[in-house]
Amino acid sequence: MSDVAEATLAVQAARETTLPVVACMVFDSGKDKDRTMMGTRPEDAALALTDAGADVIGANCGQGIEGFAAICK
Repeated sequence: MSDVAEATLAVQAARETTLPVVACMVFDSGKDKDRTMMGTRPEDAALALTDAGADVIGANCGQGIEGFAAICK
């Protein structure tokens, strides 16, 4: 997802199931390609998704595997 507010709502809805909840964000914007298209930084997305109840958080799509090491830091 690219909007942390939408992702947070999705996580909250998914928490109503008995399944583990995995949430992924796309980071392909900004000068260093380390923001969502809405301008969210990885650390802010991680905090919001964790607070919403995600069991696993991640990044996908956007820029290729080489860009994800910096995002995960």
